[in-house]
Parts: sequence; structure tokens; C-alpha cells
Amino acid sequence: MLSVWASSPCAGGRERFSSLRRRSLLSHETLTALVKKSRKGGSLALLTAELFEPHGYGRVIRDGQGRVVGVVEEKDASDDERRIREVNAGIYAAPAAFLRQATGRLSPRNAQANFI
Repeated sequence: MLSVWASSPCAGGRERFSSLRRRSLLSHETLTALVKKSRKGGSLALLTAELFEPHGYGRVIRDGQGRVVGVVEEKDASDDERRIREVNAGIYAAPAAFLRQATGRLSPRNAQANFI
């Protein structure tokens, strides 16, 4: 199962905004900033949150320079990864060309068999 429930074009069709769930509490400013971040990097941008109790959420993995290098789901996470409080909010923006290229590399290599 590909975990994208909603996808709609943004900015004349050059980007796509996707959400795993309905997120009616997000502000226009937050979504605009997400799209701008995607445009600046030319790749996927994801919204994250830091939770006091992140149980059940995918943890955001960053490299030594603070760049996101992955998301590990709770069931797949090591003990060290479960201690990470930054989680994937399930909201993404990416240039359409990036998505066309990247979706061919997706595979279900996790405990939930989701394509990631």
C-alpha cells in the first residue's frame, strides 16, 4: 500500500502536496513554508513535530549536519531511534519531477509492508 491519501497540485502543477491524513489545523503559512523548502532544495520536504511521548510515530533520522536522511517507523526502530522525539507528521511537498523519478525506487522493506 502506498501511504499517500491525498495529493494535489501546487504552484501551477510543478509541485505536489501530499498528506497521509486530514490536517485541518495546519496554517496556510506552514504549508507555504513547506512548499518553499521543497522548491529551494529541489526535493522532498516533510513536516515534522517534536513530541514528548512519540510512541507509535515514525522517527525522523538526521545526519551530523541536521539534514533528514530517513524516517524509521516505530516497529522498525532500534532502542536508540525510539528515543528520538522528532516525528514524521505525514505531510510532504515535492517537485512533481522529483516524485516521478523517486517513486520507481520505493519498496516495502519494513514491518508494515508500506512502500517507503
